[in-house]
Amino acid sequence: SDSARSLSVYLLDSVSGSVLYSATHSDIDVTRTISSTVSENWLAYSFTLDSSSVSTSQGHELVVAELFESAIPNDRGPLEASSNYSSMQPSYAGGDGAKPYVVAQSYHIPEEVSHMAVTQTRQGITSRQLLVVLAESSSIVGIPRMFIDPRRPIGRDPTATEAAEGLIRYSPVIELDPKWYLTHKREVIGIKKIITSQALLESTSLVFAYGLDVFGTRISPSFSFDVLGKDFNKLQVLATVAALGIGTFIVAPLVRRKQINARWQL
Repeated sequence: SDSARSLSVYLLDSVSGSVLYSATHSDIDVTRTISSTVSENWLAYSFTLDSSSVSTSQGHELVVAELFESAIPNDRGPLEASSNYSSMQPSYAGGDGAKPYVVAQSYHIPEEVSHMAVTQTRQGITSRQLLVVLAESSSIVGIPRMFIDPRRPIGRDPTATEAAEGLIRYSPVIELDPKWYLTHKREVIGIKKIITSQALLESTSLVFAYGLDVFGTRISPSFSFDVLGKDFNKLQVLATVAALGIGTFIVAPLVRRKQINARWQL
């Protein structure tokens, strides 16, 4: 039946139990894996469309939804005039009107996703990556957040403001870049879960996947911006600091003597 081939997704407020986001998808192959993850104010889930369906869209889908306080930039919506807010009594802040504004977008992906996770860093400044386990190729891929941002403009190039935020033109298909494969050419079989953790450096996130095989690595989604490169001239920096220290040691008595002489002249 149609109801047996549909997928309903609900995002609940864990405090009040209210539904923050819901979506229903039809013509779903329920015998295949359905994976999902939540991070900060956005969630992602994937599923496989039923190949026997008459629908023109077939294959594997990745859906990303992001929650905002309002559809207007820099506006808190119904919470703007509220001094406080309670999830247990949302009527004090506008009732249903206080629910988040959701922007969602779907993408076609080349393979089925069996598990998901999101990178974590020490301060949360570094850009996120969505880590997915591809069961068919037995690999782990890190998809940069900018490629799955649901705010990507559709049918037009991004404006200067949107480009400054890292938004790119929407494309319904996500082609997995070979550089995104964390496992490179290695195969990891039977992965059951991915764990991510922060490192001492803000730019670095630790990744550990386990199952039949075990795999661990560290990644830098925004590159190693807090690590000095190998070509950094440390000797030149030390020489500059030493020269400034010596110059300060020599010049300081001269300046002090000049100040004293100026006072005597008064």
